[in-house]
Amino acid sequence: PFEAVPSANPPYEIVVGHKETEPFHLQAQDYDYVLERHRVSHERITAAGHDHMSLVRELGHPGRQLAELIRDAVER
Repeated sequence: PFEAVPSANPPYEIVVGHKETEPFHLQAQDYDYVLERHRVSHERITAAGHDHMSLVRELGHPGRQLAELIRDAVER
């Protein structure tokens, strides 16, 4: 929920596909604002050429941007 105070650890990655509809982009923007308001470390990424389904498929390809974000988060 947007009113919940987010944990400050680990840092957050907000990823939205460039090909998404406006509501997906607005949701990412809103959550970015929540994290910013609570001074939580985060990064917002718009993935070129992707939507929410292709982003999930990217997780299965080591070396690609989204898979590397997940790997980095696990290693933190």
